Amino acid sequence: MKNSFKYLTIFLLGLAVLAGCKKEDEDDTVTKLSLTGNLTTSIPTYVLPGDKYVVTFEGMSRNDGGEVGYIFRDPFTEKLDTVKYDTESKVPEPVTVVMGSKLGSYTAVVTAFASGYYDRSVYAEFTIIDNDLQTGCLQAHNIKPTDKSIITADGEEYYYTRIGDLDWFRQNVRDFSMGYSYSDSKALDKVMGRYYNWKQAQVVCPDGWRLPSEEDFVSLAKALGCSDAAPFQDFKGLAGDLMANATFLGKRMWTYWRNVDITDKSSFCAIPTGYVVEGSSHKFKDFNVRSFFWTSDEKDGSGVYRSIYHDCGDVLVGTADEEYFSIPVRCVRNAQ
Repeated sequence: MKNSFKYLTIFLLGLAVLAGCKKEDEDDTVTKLSLTGNLTTSIPTYVLPGDKYVVTFEGMSRNDGGEVGYIFRDPFTEKLDTVKYDTESKVPEPVTVVMGSKLGSYTAVVTAFASGYYDRSVYAEFTIIDNDLQTGCLQAHNIKPTDKSIITADGEEYYYTRIGDLDWFRQNVRDFSMGYSYSDSKALDKVMGRYYNWKQAQVVCPDGWRLPSEEDFVSLAKALGCSDAAPFQDFKGLAGDLMANATFLGKRMWTYWRNVDITDKSSFCAIPTGYVVEGSSHKFKDFNVRSFFWTSDEKDGSGVYRSIYHDCGDVLVGTADEEYFSIPVRCVRNAQ
């Protein structure tokens, strides 16, 4: 597996709550000051074995302008190391962390300290995953040796299934040049795909494939027995035939609902990845609850999508803003 280098900047929040322990002989009448600063952490929630992160330490300051020290606790050995300062730049030297091979959840801890000030700590929690489609963290696709797949020009493999007269991707598209990774974790792109706004969705399907239209979805519905399917109308009772009985890290994804019978008899493998809304920042919504897919159609200036809700047996139709609403994409072609 090719190692990817990522850079993690950890800023320590002056308002973070975790004071250092007092020594027994410490004078309780002495009032300590609080370090000030800001906290953000770009460490992904999910990472892969062998990934490397360069951790830098900054963001905390004293009101007298003096030096702030940092202690780093290695997430694998739990060894504590005082971070050294570069003699020329006078800034803390970065620490390189290599993700181990053992899957599971870990926590890296950075503590800022200074004489006469309360210690402040920040915790960076992450999970090392296996993103193999057959044996990894997401179990949904039930890949068999006879299943068909394509290799795109950028080297990505996609499995597909024939439904009626069309071939459909069984996985969400992952074009790394645009869109969002779930939980901002690129390690999940292979199994979850990425999220795109409607305008981006028009160009992410590989050569020979296209973004499905409403007519393509109608063709799918009719091939699965929904004889009265029509464009811009909900497909009654079809959802279970498209939903994968999926688990993520051993936990069921689709919340159980007695009126929805999950069979995935189509091998479409819909998983509830939810959606992304943009504002001052982007937020992930309805993971484990809803599955969305863009169509190539527009209605009243908005993009048209198809969706599945965990407690509804129908495949729903809806519209959303073309720029500030991002969801997964499936691709389709005439059967070959």
